[in-house]
Amino acid sequence: MKNSWPKVDVSFSRSFEADHSLPWQKERHTHKYFIEAGYLREVNPHLDGVTRVMRVSVSQVDDLIDKVKNKYLNEVLPCFPTLEMFACWFLANLPNYWDYVILKSYDGMTARIDRHYITNYWIDKLNARIN
Repeated sequence: MKNSWPKVDVSFSRSFEADHSLPWQKERHTHKYFIEAGYLREVNPHLDGVTRVMRVSVSQVDDLIDKVKNKYLNEVLPCFPTLEMFACWFLANLPNYWDYVILKSYDGMTARIDRHYITNYWIDKLNARIN
C-alpha cells in the first residue's frame, strides 16, 4: 500500500459587486456576489506541508474577480450573466486543478459547478470574450 499524504479540500472565498441585466429584467442593476473556489489535493511534502503555493492560487481567483468587479457583466461574459452561467464562467477561466466554484447572490441563491460537469466545449465557449 502506498504511503500517501493526506488529501485536503482547500478553498478561497471573496466578495465583490457587479452589474447586469437579463432578458426578463432589462433594467441594469447591481448584485453583491460571494465566490468560493476550491480544489482537493494531496499535501505536498516539498512545499512544507501545503497543497499548493497559496499566493499563486489566491491570485488566480483575484485576477478573475478584477475582470468583473464593478463591471457590467453583459459586456464581459460571453453568455447571459445568470448566476449559473457566471459560476461556469469562473470555473472555465481558472486553471484545471480547480475542482469547483460556488457562487452566491440574489438573496441567498447558490450555484455550484464542479470541474467534472463542465465539458471542453463549454470551457472554450466561456473563455471567448475575456481572452
